[in-house]
Formats: sequence, C-alpha cells, structure tokens
Amino acid sequence: MGARYAYFLGDRFVPDLMAQADAVFTRRKHYVSAQLMMSYPLDGSTTLMGGRVLVIDAFEPHGHQWDWIGGVEFSVGRMRIFAGLRNPGPITGASKEVRLAYVF
Repeated sequence: MGARYAYFLGDRFVPDLMAQADAVFTRRKHYVSAQLMMSYPLDGSTTLMGGRVLVIDAFEPHGHQWDWIGGVEFSVGRMRIFAGLRNPGPITGASKEVRLAYVF
C-alpha cells in the first residue's frame, strides 16, 4: 500500500522529481518506506527511476536504514510494474524487488 506524488519539470532533458511512501508486508518483514527519486520517461510506457530511500522497521521504530534504489517501471493500462535493485541492509535484506501497482 502506498502513495506517490510526482513533480513534472516539463523539460525533455531534466528528470522529474518523485516522492513515494509505502508500507510493505512480507512473510518475515514489515516496513515503511519513504522514497525520493528522480524519474526519466523513455517513452509512453517505460520510465527509469533512481534515488534515495529511508526504510523503517514497522515493529522496531528505532531500526532504520538508508538505501539507494534504481529500476525501471512499465505501464500496462492502469497497472504499473516496477523492477529494481537496492543495496541490501538489515531491514530489507534482499537487493532485488518487483512491485505491482494498480493506479486508480
């Protein structure tokens, strides 16, 4: 679950600014993630993204980590598919992620 706000700069050569916050629930980990990323659209359905992420453990508020994240997002109708890499840490553990989002 999450939310995203994008600030489109309107320049073809300057990436757009995007802020995103979400809660991620897996079998072993539950965390909240706040992301500040730059996004650059390659075409009408493909966007490159990269930036900095603050990850906070949902059950241990003092446990947090800073990550770098980079990836590509594809739009298929109202569905968005994000595939990315992040540096591994004590909370996220894995360095690869795939996210599916339905945009209403």
